Amino acid sequence: MRNSSNLCESLIRHQALVTLLEVVEQDAGPGNSPKQIALFSIGNLCVYDECKKEFEKLNIRLRIDKIKRTSTDRQIIRYADRVINKLND
Repeated sequence: MRNSSNLCESLIRHQALVTLLEVVEQDAGPGNSPKQIALFSIGNLCVYDECKKEFEKLNIRLRIDKIKRTSTDRQIIRYADRVINKLND
């Protein structure tokens, strides 16, 4: 089902959340599009408690803070703020 938590368990089990964070932290491609998409996706997943708990185990707040401090891309910073806001909800 779209917009439900049905896939959270599979995403966690198959390390999708870890991979999304790795894309944000390590992608060195010519553009920021993969990072932006990964950050936006992380924000979407943060509305589900199961995913939120898993992200917290992965120290997402520290990792997102580092991304914000090292990025000059406004969209990346905006999406990073969005992730933190969703974690706080």
